[in-house]
Amino acid sequence: MDKTGIKKRLCRMTAICVCLLFAGRYEAWGVGSGATENPLFSAKHFAEGLAGTATPDEPAAISYNPAGIADLVGFQVQTSVMGVMGWSFYENKDRGNVRYGGHLNVVPTQYITYKPAQEWAEALTFGIGFDSPFGLSRKMPSTEQLFTYTGFRGQLMMLSVKPTLAVKVNDHFSIGGGPVYNTIMDYGAILHYPNVFLGPFADGQARVSLSGAAWSWQAGALYKANERHAFGFYFRSPFVARLKGKVKVENSVVDGGRDFETPVNTKLGFPFNMTVGYAFSPRETTRIMLDVGYTRWSSIERIIINSDPTGFALDDAILAAIGTNNIKYRDAYSLNFGLSEEVSRRLTLRGGALFLWSPTPNATFSPMTPDANRLAFTGGFGYRLARDTTLDFIYGLSLSLPRKVDNDGSETLTSTTMDGKYISHTHLLGLSVTVKK
Repeated sequence: MDKTGIKKRLCRMTAICVCLLFAGRYEAWGVGSGATENPLFSAKHFAEGLAGTATPDEPAAISYNPAGIADLVGFQVQTSVMGVMGWSFYENKDRGNVRYGGHLNVVPTQYITYKPAQEWAEALTFGIGFDSPFGLSRKMPSTEQLFTYTGFRGQLMMLSVKPTLAVKVNDHFSIGGGPVYNTIMDYGAILHYPNVFLGPFADGQARVSLSGAAWSWQAGALYKANERHAFGFYFRSPFVARLKGKVKVENSVVDGGRDFETPVNTKLGFPFNMTVGYAFSPRETTRIMLDVGYTRWSSIERIIINSDPTGFALDDAILAAIGTNNIKYRDAYSLNFGLSEEVSRRLTLRGGALFLWSPTPNATFSPMTPDANRLAFTGGFGYRLARDTTLDFIYGLSLSLPRKVDNDGSETLTSTTMDGKYISHTHLLGLSVTVKK
């Protein structure tokens, strides 16, 4: 293919993915710790069990070790589309079983890298990425008692823009990083609140929706000791986003069941992550990878949504009650294993496994995000369609370990309990296309 054809293909890929990023409902199931983290960067990375910190050899490395793009040559564009679908199961001997989920969420990502040909810039590589490291989309039946007062719809739609610079210090060592602009396009939930204790009133309903933005940063380092051994390090900074929006309340007990809306605001925190990785190549065509990650979820204790006064003390009390969410997360860890084998010049097979520890304690457990320790298995392949084009595919299955919740006092005046056993599983399919010039 001539240079004009390559340029047209690169432009077409970029335009399509940018349209998906900004026009779509950019949401995901939440496949990482805390049930909101989404390490959905590329099919290759996920197929290798997310164990790529020491082998960041693709444009998507911008998001898991930006130092790796220092070894990429020329102009490269990588476009990925991930499809995530999950189910959760609730068992309670007194109330029976509940099955929920099954909604497909599509998550696109886009990465572009460029290494200048000029001699003065031969050690530099520039890049930019578009993805969502956190996200949530949950829809449950509003008539099911389990979700009535904990939320039957929740969403966190987020887009992160990552301008990146990587520097190749020498043949063995590279560093990279840059600022990250995080846009939270929609954060909120829909839930009922009980009016039963105030008299013969039907339940009220609240719809909360907020948006905002915040800056953060990321950095990485890569050390290739020799052809067999490599070591990687990645750090993602914490940040706090200031969000503003509205809450719409239906069937308030004031004035016999009025509807109203009022402005709200909150501070939404996101934890830092630190990951170290090691890669071993027993031969030129084989790579074995191991990553260990740490996320400081304990920095997030509660989320308080503040509302403007409504002029009615009872409405203000309702808003204060539904706007306070004690989380009290614990720190979480991850263990990732990956393997790749180049079976021919065109075909590379990949596989991996990972274990994620949950940061959610029983005391603040919510059916909205039934987080638990999880074991995942991944597999996929990479196929070189042409000299300048590579296709990567991944399938992953994440299985949560059975989690039993038995909190004293969880029984409410409305006879709603969250006690019981929860099991979840999530399926993921992904496709990435990388074009090099």
